[in-house]
Parts: sequence; C-alpha cells; structure tokens
Amino acid sequence: MADILEIDVSALSSDADTLTQLLSQGTSECEALRESIDALKATWSGPAHDVFYEQVNNDLMLLEQVLSALQAYKEHMSYAVKEYTQCEQDVREMVAAIQI
Repeated sequence: MADILEIDVSALSSDADTLTQLLSQGTSECEALRESIDALKATWSGPAHDVFYEQVNNDLMLLEQVLSALQAYKEHMSYAVKEYTQCEQDVREMVAAIQI
C-alpha cells in the first residue's frame, strides 16, 4: 500500500500568513529589546556590566538566527502554497478537459 501525503492548501496558506505576522512582531520586539538594552548599558559599569552585555549580545544573536531560520521556513511554506495551488488548478483544468 502506498503512503499518501495530503495537503490542505488553505490551512498551509493560513499558517504561512500567521507565521509572517508572528515574525514581524518578533522582529519588532527584538529591536525594541536591543534598544532597551542599549539604553540600560549607559547606566552602570564594572565587570558584571561587561559579562552581562556579552551574554545579552550572544542571546540576541541567537534570537536573530532563530528569526532568520523561521523566515526561511515561512518562505518555503509560501512556495509550497504557490506550487500546490498551481497543481490543483492544473488538475481542475485536466478534469474539465475530459470529454465523455
């Protein structure tokens, strides 16, 4: 028996749209966090200051990498939606062209 892969294009499209919104929100929040951290940076100094900001910068870089990976995933989802939509349209046209 063959394995079957079934895709709900409208659900995939909705998920891609939701991910787009979440990525936009996440990017904005990341930028706001970076601005807040930069403002906080000037308020104190010392060894703890340097260690703290080094770790914060590492964490922000990781967050940006995650957002970048999610952006690539979203682009693949959008591509899949486009391809599946075209495939469904092609099938509809082939079925409509059958003359009995």
